This record gives sequence, C-alpha cells and structure tokens, in this order.
Amino acid sequence: MRKNMNKKILVILICMLVAIWSAFTVVTSTNVEKHEFINNCNSIKQGGNTLITDHLGSRVIEVDSDGTIVWQKTGLDEPFDAERLANGNTLISELGGRVIEVDNGGNIV
Repeated sequence: MRKNMNKKILVILICMLVAIWSAFTVVTSTNVEKHEFINNCNSIKQGGNTLITDHLGSRVIEVDSDGTIVWQKTGLDEPFDAERLANGNTLISELGGRVIEVDNGGNIV
C-alpha cells in the first residue's frame, strides 16, 4: 500500500514540474530576439510577433508582443523549426523529416 502511495506522489510531482516548466518556457520565449533554443521551444522573431515551435505540444504557435496566441498549427510530429515565408505561409520541419508549407488557415499547401 505504501509503495503505491509513493508512486502516486511521484507521478503528481512530475506532472506539476512539467506544468510549471511548460508555463515558464512559453513566458520566456515571447521575449526572444534571435533564433535560439529555449527549453523545449524553438523561437524566432517575425516582425512584431514570435513563432514558437513547441516540440512537446506538437504545435507551432505565433504570439504577439503581449504573449497572446494569434495563430497556431497543431497535430504536428515534434516540430523543430518554423519560418514565415514572403507569401505569408509558414514553412515547418518536423522531427521525422517531413517539411510542410502551411497557409494562414492551417491548411497544408
């Protein structure tokens, strides 16, 4: 019984740490000026907004200077880089080697 309780406590602590770490990562990533890795996110400043590749969240998001999400593409396979193209679309590369171009509506073009 005590062994099961210790496992439950450990799982709860790990979940809490992951939640805190994720929140910290998103907050710090909104102030990134150059292309660099921060924890599990890769960010690049695009005009006044920032593109963030969230590896663990399987998504790419764009946030404004207040940290508000203004665009996102979800359901990706551990994205590790994203680049806004001149035509307004976003080029995204995933861990498995797939590279896709996504329009503002989130559709793969």
